[in-house]
Amino acid sequence: MKKVWATATVAVAFFYFVILTLLLYKYSHLFMPDDITKLAGSKAHAYDPKDDDPHVSLAATENGGLWYMTRREEDAQDPVIATGVGVGDAEERPSTRDALEEGRRRGADASDEEELDEVFGKLAPQDIRIEVTVGKWSLLITADGRKVVRETMALSDVRHMRKGGLYLTVLHQATADLMHSSRHRTFEVSGEDDLWRVLLGVQPGRIVILAAMHEGFMQVSEDFLDFLRTCGSLAAKDMTMGDRWAWIWTKGGRTWAEGAVFSTHPDNFVKQAGPVRLQVQVPRSSRPESECETWPREREWHARREFCQRYEGYGDLCSCERPRLLTPQPSHYNKVAEEEEEEEEEVDIPTVVVASQRPLCLDRCLRRLTSVSGGHPRLTLVVADGDPDEGLREVRELVSLYGMKFIGHDAGGNNVTLRITRHYKKVMESAFSAFPKAREVIILEEDLYVASDFYRFFAQTAPLLEGDHTLYCISAWNDLGQAGAGGDPALVMRSETMAGLGWLLSRRIYEEIIPKWPAYEKFTDWDMWMRLPAQQRGRECLVPEVSRTFHYGTTGAHLTAYFQSTYYANTSFNTRSAVRLRDLHRLGPETYDALLQELLEGGKHLNGSDVNPCSSDFLPRNSTTHHILWIKMNEMVDDYTVLGVLSSVQARGFGGPDALQSAGWRKSSPCVLACQHHHHHHCHHLVMDSHLLLIPQLTNKTHLLFTFTYH
Repeated sequence: MKKVWATATVAVAFFYFVILTLLLYKYSHLFMPDDITKLAGSKAHAYDPKDDDPHVSLAATENGGLWYMTRREEDAQDPVIATGVGVGDAEERPSTRDALEEGRRRGADASDEEELDEVFGKLAPQDIRIEVTVGKWSLLITADGRKVVRETMALSDVRHMRKGGLYLTVLHQATADLMHSSRHRTFEVSGEDDLWRVLLGVQPGRIVILAAMHEGFMQVSEDFLDFLRTCGSLAAKDMTMGDRWAWIWTKGGRTWAEGAVFSTHPDNFVKQAGPVRLQVQVPRSSRPESECETWPREREWHARREFCQRYEGYGDLCSCERPRLLTPQPSHYNKVAEEEEEEEEEVDIPTVVVASQRPLCLDRCLRRLTSVSGGHPRLTLVVADGDPDEGLREVRELVSLYGMKFIGHDAGGNNVTLRITRHYKKVMESAFSAFPKAREVIILEEDLYVASDFYRFFAQTAPLLEGDHTLYCISAWNDLGQAGAGGDPALVMRSETMAGLGWLLSRRIYEEIIPKWPAYEKFTDWDMWMRLPAQQRGRECLVPEVSRTFHYGTTGAHLTAYFQSTYYANTSFNTRSAVRLRDLHRLGPETYDALLQELLEGGKHLNGSDVNPCSSDFLPRNSTTHHILWIKMNEMVDDYTVLGVLSSVQARGFGGPDALQSAGWRKSSPCVLACQHHHHHHCHHLVMDSHLLLIPQLTNKTHLLFTFTYH
């Protein structure tokens, strides 16, 4: 009898233990801090929305993934289905408990597409069905059963950083059509900059999907993570290397689903997390709610309305409440106003924009071009390389909104360098074909922001290119101009190097070089080819001391976000309007040499044995005198001395020397390889004439000259 009683007691205790365990499992999220339920042993986190939005509860799969269950307020006691379904109206649906039980019954093989389709088929057609699957080597996003994004990776893609990072997808809230898709290299410093800009430019109400593939959070800044949290993400702040993550939400609205699976770190080795799968039903919006009905009914507004219903990320271009004007008043076209004079100077130099399949980047460039004095849409041509039927469709429609000319073509091939070389040939040919009367054209890349006096700069310098056959081009960019080094925006210099990044090409030079352009299959980098002696023939270019273009692109054939943030972002840029350039009459080859000699002879020459570039008093503050430092360059190892001086000067807050020339080694020559502060690009004539500046200590040594001025 005692044995029977003991057995019954154990059975009852076990029964209550099971009931208590199930209750604790079901309601454990109520006792967890910060609305986060940590699933024991699964290394997965589930995220509940705020208390004032009780639509979503969560469940864990047996393999450590996440299932999301959503519910309506009127049916808040029971989850709908354990596959992340955000339901619409509950009418004419199966019982939520029955749906949940069916989802649990299928849990072991919930990835089977046919069975999931069967379950989802019971849901209301007025909702948008979205599925997101993120794995180690693949990303798949479907909307209403249609594939909208598919990305696959191989080990070589990781090795060469061709894929991976954070993937952004934007869907139309009424049609579920794809409006934007982009990849952002967030595994490198500043890789989230473009992503941040695009997200800010997405219109309220759009369905936004973010997914992290290979190392999507490796270099993401805390500021950007805080931004994602303000948008509604609860998981982003916890993500790190190797984690898998996906998030579906409405811009300016609620989160529909968010899932994360974290990596493990056995023996200090990062083991990539498993896949994440989100499945959700988003209520479909009516079309009129998203079509900016308050806009005017004129033809140009109709074209913009159609554009903004197809593409996203354009900010106030597509804002229903405060849309920006696309073009300035006609009185601003083709005019360059004087700073203190009433007359205006006509500018008729066409601008040719070198573009690709980066419409958001191009929009920023075109917006600036049409806003500065001298810009005119009818004198602007955009030449884009890409798939004319697919990738260039958005570019073509964007250019049409601005009222500009457009030429699209496919440069062909998979080699990026070859494509760019072919593309530039097409750009130059199209430029002088579209503007047959033009003597010069401005070549401008799509990721450049121009200064307010951009057209004024070229209007003042173009006559020099026409009259001086020792000139090869005029550039708006200074390769060596640093933001912290000061500079005179009214000063122009001669340079041996073709700087590019916004430059003036004359018809004379075009007709000379285009017949010699590299053959279609010849591997050549176009700008390096144009700098070769066979093409440049000793001619020089004019460059400003302070650049008139600013490079903002973070991705490109030979560009990374890291390089943009460390180099281009720190270059000089003129912010003054209507600058009157100085000493243009002294930019001829003979007069310029005389100007350099005057400046060199008038500077203070530092004794290398008496000064220490690492010392705080190396250069006096607020001095207007040019200080000149000579460095012996007898061996290639001396290059480290040059780099050390540069680093020391920059560290002392001088922003780097305003002058540096290391274009050549002339060991056999007793000449001085020298450059002056304001004219650091021009050394050709100086090194050819040793009598320009005589220093007693110099005999048969080659020297490199630095000159510094602190502003």
